[in-house]
Amino acid sequence: MKQLFTLALMGLVSLFASPIHAQAQTTWMRTVSTATGSFVNKQGNAASAYKYKWSSTETAPQLTLQTQNNDMWVDGDGTYHLFVRTFSLSVPDGYAITGYAFNFKGFEGASTNTNRATVTVTPEKGGAAVTCSADQASATISVTGLEENITKFSVSSTAAKANAVPTNFIVTIKKTASALEQLQPTTTVDGRFAPNTVWYKVAIGQGQSTSTFPLIYTGSNEPFSLMRSFTNATPNALWCLVGDNTAGYRLHNRAAAADRLLVSPREMSGTTGGTAYPVVLPLDGLNTTTYESLWKLETSSDLPGMAAFYLCQNGTNYGVNNRDNKLAFWTGGKDRGSAVVFTPAAVDFEIGSQYGEFKNAANTLAETSLWNSTLTAPAALRLSTMNTSFQPAADGKSFLLTDAISGTYTLSTPTKGYIIEGYSFDYPSTLTSITTADGTISNPNGHFEVSNVGKASTTFTVAGNGQVNNFRVFVRQADEVDNAHTVTVFDNATSKVPYRIPALTQTRDGRLLADCDYRISKTDVGYNNQNGLYQIDNVMKVSTDNGRTWSDTVVVARGNEHASEVWRTAFGDPSIVADRTSDNVLMQCVCGKVGYFSSTRSNPQRSAFFRSADGGRTWDQGTDMTEQIYGLYDGKLPGNAQVAGIFLTSGKIMQSRYIKVGDFYRLYIAHPLRTTTVNKFATYVIYSDDFGHTWKVLGGAGVIPSDAADESKVDELPDGTVLLSCRNQGGGRQFNIFTYSDPVKAKGAWGKSTMPSNMTGSQVNACNGEVLVLPARRKVDGKQLYVALQTVPLSSTREKVGFFYKELAAYSDYNSGEKMAANWKKGLQITKNTSCYSTMILMQNDSIGVLFEDVAYNQGYNIIFKSFSLDSITGGKYTLDATSPRDAYLNDALQQRLAGVKTGKAVGMYKSVAALQPLIEAFNAQKTEANMWAVMAAVPSLERVQIEAGKQYMIYNKAYPTHFLSADATAATLNTVDNDSTQVFTFESDGKGNYLIHHVNTGLYIGKTSYSTRPVPAVKADESVAYGVGSDTEGWSFLSCTKPASTSYSVLNSSPAGKVRPYNDKDKGSYWCIYPSPKIITGIGTLKAATNEQNRAYDLQGRRVQHPTKGLYILNGKKVMVK
Repeated sequence: MKQLFTLALMGLVSLFASPIHAQAQTTWMRTVSTATGSFVNKQGNAASAYKYKWSSTETAPQLTLQTQNNDMWVDGDGTYHLFVRTFSLSVPDGYAITGYAFNFKGFEGASTNTNRATVTVTPEKGGAAVTCSADQASATISVTGLEENITKFSVSSTAAKANAVPTNFIVTIKKTASALEQLQPTTTVDGRFAPNTVWYKVAIGQGQSTSTFPLIYTGSNEPFSLMRSFTNATPNALWCLVGDNTAGYRLHNRAAAADRLLVSPREMSGTTGGTAYPVVLPLDGLNTTTYESLWKLETSSDLPGMAAFYLCQNGTNYGVNNRDNKLAFWTGGKDRGSAVVFTPAAVDFEIGSQYGEFKNAANTLAETSLWNSTLTAPAALRLSTMNTSFQPAADGKSFLLTDAISGTYTLSTPTKGYIIEGYSFDYPSTLTSITTADGTISNPNGHFEVSNVGKASTTFTVAGNGQVNNFRVFVRQADEVDNAHTVTVFDNATSKVPYRIPALTQTRDGRLLADCDYRISKTDVGYNNQNGLYQIDNVMKVSTDNGRTWSDTVVVARGNEHASEVWRTAFGDPSIVADRTSDNVLMQCVCGKVGYFSSTRSNPQRSAFFRSADGGRTWDQGTDMTEQIYGLYDGKLPGNAQVAGIFLTSGKIMQSRYIKVGDFYRLYIAHPLRTTTVNKFATYVIYSDDFGHTWKVLGGAGVIPSDAADESKVDELPDGTVLLSCRNQGGGRQFNIFTYSDPVKAKGAWGKSTMPSNMTGSQVNACNGEVLVLPARRKVDGKQLYVALQTVPLSSTREKVGFFYKELAAYSDYNSGEKMAANWKKGLQITKNTSCYSTMILMQNDSIGVLFEDVAYNQGYNIIFKSFSLDSITGGKYTLDATSPRDAYLNDALQQRLAGVKTGKAVGMYKSVAALQPLIEAFNAQKTEANMWAVMAAVPSLERVQIEAGKQYMIYNKAYPTHFLSADATAATLNTVDNDSTQVFTFESDGKGNYLIHHVNTGLYIGKTSYSTRPVPAVKADESVAYGVGSDTEGWSFLSCTKPASTSYSVLNSSPAGKVRPYNDKDKGSYWCIYPSPKIITGIGTLKAATNEQNRAYDLQGRRVQHPTKGLYILNGKKVMVK
């Protein structure tokens, strides 16, 4: 009785028996249980306890319940558990699920654990989520009003290893038209396609996305090239079916004449038909011995949830397939690559009483002011006017047009997503003129035709009157640029409280989470505007169908005007990420009562992180992370600057696609930072390897990635290089890159932040946009590559949000900040309105989802969702291609990195790279980022040139390579001499890692540094002080005094004039090459007095010396040392 009661509530069955009639059954019930069907795991093993799919024993129709992995468990007694995942119910083509219901309760831990847990079941459509608490006996989920071939529900919980145990799981099913029955064939009459011909886009080997292999007619009789791309409803992409599936269909293309059709060769040439190519040929004169003109359609189940067919040659079982990117046959069988999808996309309407009904504007009387088409799917058409002078003729094809009252007629399609492409009709001379909507006037010539209308509604005006006929109207799907799926997610226009600042992510089970500010304060976080309030709530909506429909609003973080913890007053400017391998979601909000430009270190603008462990269904109370974030910069900024404000940027928290350290892929957030002295200071990037529990500064706080100093975003380039896109506070955008040398340890270097020439402040607004890097294919030649996208207002003011795009065909297109900023092109503009912040992601259906602010009003914006293909964003130049390889990028990236690994004899350089060779060979065999980084990770362990005791070195300057370090014995100071490589030094260890530096030529040592205006002394051994030597791998070293008079001036530096003064290690003149001397200088005793011209001695400046003391001299053209 309990089961019957449940069914009665669902409205699925009657409690009373019905009379038995000899009619075909049209409704069915299926019970999901071990008694009525069988469970198997993903490998098809029924013995395993973990299961992937259940199938009913009863077929016609057979019901299946399945999940992505082995996420069901069956106990020995037949009880089954649904773990926290998304599940799908499906039936075959020709049937539909109309509803389902089951009782359930929740458990946690292992499948045999009896500990109860709170569990929620959420249907994709047809009902609200139902929660069964841990102390509740059971709950019932009931879903009605469906008509779906496949429908989904999810199980969620915050408990560990939670699962739902369903009972009385009943699904109702009804008979529907099959996919074949839903196709609408046509005929040809007098060389024309019949009125109301429905045209289809045809694609083969299609996945569940907008990326397809469409069948495009090029006007030739050559084989069809198949390239994965989105296709608009252009004539060469449209096909119709003539005939039926019993006798066979003819396939015609709209761009070809009606007497031309798709034919197939009877000979299955090539391997299993691999070169048997269908082509378009005229029917008249067709050699039927060579070609077959008819086709049969067989239903395919290879594309779950989609109506698909095998397109087979009539009289055979051979189906077409994608063979090496050409349409050919595969005689070896049929699979997903053979599946063909027909998508209705256009109609050739004819207006007349045969094809619709004339009525008045109220649509009630058989008068003549309005005509509606009988055909309503895939599109409908209407013709209307203010007058009532339509007078249909008896033939049902012609009717009167007159200029009574206004003479203006309106053609429109009420079907969303469709436009009128063109129209034509024949008319008599009594119609003296016809004027189109754009003002074009046609003189009477008997035939009127308009093309390229491109609108859902258009008008024309007549003068005179006359009976028109052959009134044809071509209605088609709008191009995606005009028909981007658009939804107002948060309606600012009807809200007294403004919405602002969008954030967007998609969970691994496909749920879109859209997040934004609900600004009770009517302004930014930390300010109270005119209403004296600070409160801002963070609100969210969810979509389970890639943005077509959205849930009700949920408050994730509610601000509290009177919170005891001030950081809980307001939560704004969210950024968000959903982990790709788990159900964890991380959201960050700026919070509190202090604004960014009012922030100080002692009273900072704060930052909070919120977490969800069930894909955004439930959230924790948040954690204030302010001190950890600010602490990353305390005492570490360049020039001893002190941090005053940090603003973590809203939109997308970027998760690496390639770098995984521990359990999670790396996260990145970019942010501006201001100091106590300037409001515009720097942009930094922080990263986390534990999904946001702890953060570090990418590249260190001592290096500024960009001086753009405003909201910025991060993405990842094909080799793992980090891309930084910065809103420049003064207007425009800047780009920079961080190149890893060791990604695991996050070691690497920033490039130079650069502004593109077409993204200056006069061209794009200083606004928070989004950057996204995608695998793609260039359509003109099929080259696989990557494309970067940037959203931003395409104006110097806050309006006209749209895209820029940049081709990344090779590593050299982005291997520096300057290169990354070059060659951006303006793409699709997505709104004409006032518009501002935007964010975007690549969704699981291969569309780019954009959430953006549109139409400024009441200190906020509508938060709009639109989705696009890469094709429409780039004007058809590129299409998404997930198979685009990264080998070439990784190879070039490694070669550039290895170019910096220099071997040589200078101190600091590598002695040899032989140890890298096995790793390089492994990379060449398999070009992956792991193998590339294995090479780079081994570089630091290579043996480097060290200072050797007793060895003599010459030392020359980096900024002035002809300046060799020396000492002036007379002045007792260091200096440099030009082009004199005979000046040599030795390094005597002090036992503490530092050195006493000895000038062999004079016998003097380098003394203690003083101030920048004073020379560095050359002293006797007992007055010398130790110097630290810091060397890089390119062989440049700085020499730093360990006991300087001023710590700011401790490094030896060469001036252009050759003087050596103490300075810092930031100047190029402070770096020296310490290189083994090619000649060893030895003592020669004391020079004898000169007796003739040949024995005269000269110093190194060419001055004659009568009484040489210790030092180096020129004697008879040779250098000698006097001890």
